[in-house]
Amino acid sequence: MNQVLTDISIVKGFVNIPLATLPDGSIAPKISSGVESVINLAWMVPVIMNIQENKDTWKKKYKSLIPESIGNIFFNCGGIMDFPIVLAKGTAGYPAACGVQYGAMVLYGIFMPIAGGINEFAH
Repeated sequence: MNQVLTDISIVKGFVNIPLATLPDGSIAPKISSGVESVINLAWMVPVIMNIQENKDTWKKKYKSLIPESIGNIFFNCGGIMDFPIVLAKGTAGYPAACGVQYGAMVLYGIFMPIAGGINEFAH
């Protein structure tokens, strides 16, 4: 499932290139951001499956499971915020929606190097 979602996300990225040239007010950004939010919501499934499959080995074999999972959850939460951000544009909620996404990406950026460091030193 992870690979399928990655492939869909890559294709969506290429589709978005010509969408950037559409005039303001086009529905395309809403559709694209909605698809992005759904992709990231679906991406929670592989994260949860990985936690479930490795929950008994994190202390011995998969020491980076917890920070890696937290980082991946924050990354997906940031992506899920795409559609709410587009909907909030021009409203008082827009800065808050952007702040949630920014915070999620910062936390992703903190947890993934921690996970990588644990993984590097665990071997």
